[in-house]
Amino acid sequence: MKLATILFPLFVILCTSVGCTESNGRRWSPAQVALISPAQIAPESWDVYGLKTNFVFCRNHDFAGLGIGCIDVLHRADGVNVGLLGITSWDASGFELSGLGNSTVDEMTGLQVALLLNVVVRPPPEDESLSLWDTSELGGGLAAGSMRGAQISVLWNAAREMSGAQVAGGTLLPVLPFLIPSSGNLVQGDMHGAQISPLGVNVTLGTVHGLQMAGLGSEAERLRGMQIGLVNEVQLRGSWIAGMLNANLYPREMESRSGLGGADGVQIGGICNLVRPPVRGVQIAGIFNIARDDMRGLQLSALVNHTRRLSGVQIGLININRDGWLPFFPLVNVGFSGHNKDQVEAKPAAPPPATPAPTPSAAMPAVPD
Repeated sequence: MKLATILFPLFVILCTSVGCTESNGRRWSPAQVALISPAQIAPESWDVYGLKTNFVFCRNHDFAGLGIGCIDVLHRADGVNVGLLGITSWDASGFELSGLGNSTVDEMTGLQVALLLNVVVRPPPEDESLSLWDTSELGGGLAAGSMRGAQISVLWNAAREMSGAQVAGGTLLPVLPFLIPSSGNLVQGDMHGAQISPLGVNVTLGTVHGLQMAGLGSEAERLRGMQIGLVNEVQLRGSWIAGMLNANLYPREMESRSGLGGADGVQIGGICNLVRPPVRGVQIAGIFNIARDDMRGLQLSALVNHTRRLSGVQIGLININRDGWLPFFPLVNVGFSGHNKDQVEAKPAAPPPATPAPTPSAAMPAVPD
């Protein structure tokens, strides 16, 4: 006890007597101990390079090293942060482990692991600092920051742009008499990598370059990769494997504006595949396939295959090629590009009758004198 009484004042003197740094003029400390800010050894405006701990809440400018505590608010964090709730007020890199959630503003490079939530949010307006209690400063949208690395949580992961992996373990909420999945992954922009949610959903509002795997379902605007889930929805391109259905119900005008040519790839649905824009590839379903526009490739189902114009093969009990030479045929139907009913039956319009030219014998009426 006497030794601790002697060493603690020396520790405080050491932490508060380090000179200014050469680069930014801020004072720094090799260690930080805090009860609840501003009751902390190194002031809030100082940097901490080394060890940091707090019992309730600590705030500092930059931090690099090992931090263990409850709640941290930092301008930048590099290293390892472990606590009940880690909040970084700007960029972060390294490892964040939290009992509740991790929140990083602007950019995160590394690994976030949390029980409830990992989120990379949009930076606040210029010249405004992040307030722990005023979440309105985070700006429009829950997820608007860039994440490079991995986010792992039980409930939700969210980011603006993602390069790496999002894994939401999943949980079920008892909404009697059902258990409703209440977890998932969200990316507001493009996703490069994998989204995995065994009991929830994956949502990417941009392009997915990689894999979406969910127990409930996945949604993406564009897909260059694969979706696996109970229900999948995507605007354009990719391979979809669903326990129930794959859907692409975006209007044709949106597909035209995107500059891409339609739904390309492989669709495998336990019940059905529903696609509005032109399809180039394969549709395989347990009950029926519907391609509301052109179908170039193969439709295979146990019951019904339907398309507007077929250039390929349909295999099923009922095959419908609405504008084809064979609009309906059981078991197997074949269509060829340019050989559909509206093109074959169309005939050129007859030219309009020529106006007869006046004959020379036609006399002009006499003019009286």
